[in-house]
Amino acid sequence: MKPNTIKNIDVIVIANLEHASPRIPGLSQYMCSLNDRVRVITPIPGQDFKERWAINGLDEKQFQIIEAPYSGDILQIVRRLLWHFGLAKNVSLTEQLKSESNSEDQSKLWSRFKRKLPEWLLYRYQEFFGIPDLEITWYKSASRKANIEIKKKRPDFIISSSPYMTSHLVASRIAKKYNIPWVADFRDTWSNNPAYPFSNFRRALDKYLEKRIISQSDLITTVSEAYGENLKKIHKGKIKVIPNGYTCLSPPANPIVNSSVLNIVYTGTIYEGFQNFPIFLKAVKKALENGLIDEEYLRIDFYGRYIFGLQEIIEDLDLSTCVFQNGFVSREEAFDAQRRADLLLFFNWEGLEAGLSHLKLYEYLGSMKPIFVVGSKVDASNQKIVEDTNSGFVGIGADEICNLLVELYNKNLKEGGVPYNPNMAEIKKNSYYERGRDLRNLLTSI
Repeated sequence: MKPNTIKNIDVIVIANLEHASPRIPGLSQYMCSLNDRVRVITPIPGQDFKERWAINGLDEKQFQIIEAPYSGDILQIVRRLLWHFGLAKNVSLTEQLKSESNSEDQSKLWSRFKRKLPEWLLYRYQEFFGIPDLEITWYKSASRKANIEIKKKRPDFIISSSPYMTSHLVASRIAKKYNIPWVADFRDTWSNNPAYPFSNFRRALDKYLEKRIISQSDLITTVSEAYGENLKKIHKGKIKVIPNGYTCLSPPANPIVNSSVLNIVYTGTIYEGFQNFPIFLKAVKKALENGLIDEEYLRIDFYGRYIFGLQEIIEDLDLSTCVFQNGFVSREEAFDAQRRADLLLFFNWEGLEAGLSHLKLYEYLGSMKPIFVVGSKVDASNQKIVEDTNSGFVGIGADEICNLLVELYNKNLKEGGVPYNPNMAEIKKNSYYERGRDLRNLLTSI
């Protein structure tokens, strides 16, 4: 299919938008600006999707949400049972179970075992019943809705975005049935994911399923060169990298009442064992103990899933007066917290896999606030983005983090803010609008 034979294209996307946002809506911006049509089949209701995912710029005629409802993933029955026994709905069940297992009168070994047990049991449940993933319960509904939409108007292309892998399973069947070009988009890798949680037996099964399903695709896209290399170990087809990006540049937030307080904000999931939040908190403690900063003029806010291990360190280091976990908030509230921050906290990835591209970093770029990259190891790919865009500061190791924190704290206190002189030309290259241009060019060259 040659680029000059298509004026406007019609694309059906199969993805759970609660997880595929903002990537899928963001990549759709360029196509929609050309009057292409993007129809997204998703289990999530679309009435308030613009507010939930902060993508108000999309035209509903060009970007359509097609709901394929279902009653929940395979963990829903477990959630309902635990809710019945009094666990909160808006807090991670795993973290609540860990917290319930902690007791002062238990030995450290027994306490640690009881905290790990709930997570282990949930993973074993998923391992046996969640094949290829938790969303397999959505398969029939998504397939039915895709058939209906294709009969209304045959699309030029099908795109599926994972996780969850069920989206690829639906797309493979539909693409084969109607002989429509299919692009499999990997926001995370599958059987060779660096944070793969299951046994070797399940990994072998996933690898078999991955080869069998994805081999039918016409193109594979992913978010980073590192993921691309991982995918090449399994797939022989064409693999292209389309990095994540930011949806739009945020306008300045309203002035903060007490601008002398250095407000450091982290939004989103923290991956324990892969992102070194303890080294950052220890650096904060060191600066406080040495009298280099005053806790009265420092506030660190974490927004996202409550992490028991994080709270334990906060309390052990006696940082509860200046470090806070605020739980889940909407995307809109998270973006607002980013815009009001003085520094946006970013943890380097410290797993065996290097070169991973994190969505959070691109969201931070769009927030137009300085980024504070920290960790115990260098993360070249993400640090290069910050350096090329001149959008923040990098501290590697406890001493460097501590020294940089003190420096930025003093600048904020004495000069009324943290210095921020971004390279706007470089930042704009990282927008989803520009990534969408690349995606459309790939589609029309299939």
